[in-house]
Amino acid sequence: MSSENVLKFLSEPTTLASLAAVAAASMMYVTSRPTPLKCPVDPNEQSVEVPGEGRARRTALSEELIEHFYDNVNTLYEGFMRGVQLAGDKPCLGWRKDYDQEYQWLTYNEVDERALCFGSGLLELGVEAGPETFIGIYSQNKVEWVLAEQGCNRFSMVIIPLYDTLGPDACAFIINQARIKITVCDASKVETLLKNVDKCEDLKYIIKIGDSVTEEEQERAKEHGVEIVTFNDIEERGRKAKKEPVIPKRDSLATICYTSGTTGNPKGAMMTHANMVSEVSAIQFMLAK
Repeated sequence: MSSENVLKFLSEPTTLASLAAVAAASMMYVTSRPTPLKCPVDPNEQSVEVPGEGRARRTALSEELIEHFYDNVNTLYEGFMRGVQLAGDKPCLGWRKDYDQEYQWLTYNEVDERALCFGSGLLELGVEAGPETFIGIYSQNKVEWVLAEQGCNRFSMVIIPLYDTLGPDACAFIINQARIKITVCDASKVETLLKNVDKCEDLKYIIKIGDSVTEEEQERAKEHGVEIVTFNDIEERGRKAKKEPVIPKRDSLATICYTSGTTGNPKGAMMTHANMVSEVSAIQFMLAK
């Protein structure tokens, strides 16, 4: 296009109107766009090395370890109970059977009650309250997972998650190494566990989530000295024999997180209540910035 044609095009009324509209829209965007968030730390140095801790690093937002965000929350148990106190009748745990269905909810008070019953039911199976008792959880995320966790927290017991990527042999290794007597198990995972139950020397109970226990499952388990009971049954036992909670301390062991064992057998990281609360508190601290 020649210079004359360009000038002629730019002088057309429709072209001028379009350019004016674009200019107006650009000006409106510039004047109305939200103010960019200011990074509270140097983007090139968001963490700093902790002296004397090897390669460990901490956030540059704080020179001190963030142990807790709320003064009355130093354990996972206290964290949940704070929710009960602030929002007892408000929704806590939600689930739906299918994507096109509405969520159903348990309130904080309902979760509190069911957790107490489940924890009490575990004690009815013969285990003792305290951080020397390890409870396995072999399940996808669901309401019962949280109920089991909170039930264990209520009595200072330690949870050890088991998950699919570990593989059946690794799960058996963890159950043996941690000497787990009780494992809470998704209905879909019971078969996997039963195939390896002969390798799990200390396992005594499988708590099945959801469906009732089939006769075949019970027979296969009993061949190796293991009994299968339902999650609802444990809750009901605890409801009939509620125990006084044994509250964990901040330095009490809360969970053992195992690696997938890509370089050998799985290795467990021991996490205290203080560790877990510190992690969540640090996130809250950063979001507040």
